This record gives sequence, structure tokens and C-alpha cells, in this order.
Amino acid sequence: MLKQDPKISNPFKLGIANQDGWSIYLNHGNLFIKRFNHQFNVRYPDYGISYETYMNNYMLEMESLSPLTLLEPEADYHQAT
Repeated sequence: MLKQDPKISNPFKLGIANQDGWSIYLNHGNLFIKRFNHQFNVRYPDYGISYETYMNNYMLEMESLSPLTLLEPEADYHQAT
């Protein structure tokens, strides 16, 4: 569990291989659920992680990462998989 704190000036980033494929964010009684498909037996960036949370004194970011994929010009990820 992470808590964003406006009094902390140093940014912080946490990354994991989130095999469950979900994260949640609770803010002032509102719950946001982020779901994504973690894929097995593929290469992920940033030391093999599929999820990152970044925070600083004014924001918190929830980021799911896709596997490393070579895309041709004008292609998208779904065409490549």
C-alpha cells in the first residue's frame, strides 16, 4: 500500500510484475480499479515489470506496461500480437 503525501518532496516509483493484473486507488471515498492482462512468458521493460506506481508531492500515477513488442510503422499492439 502506498500513500501520496503532499509534504514529501522527493518523487518515488515502485514497480512490480503484477501477475494478478489489477490495482486500486482510494481517494476521498472514491475507489478506482485498474485492470490489465499480465502476460506470462514474455519480456517486459524496466527489469521485467508489468505495473508501476509513481508519486510526488502533487500526484500519483498508476501505469500498466505492455510486453516489449516490435511494431511496424502504422501498426498497433493488437495487430502485432
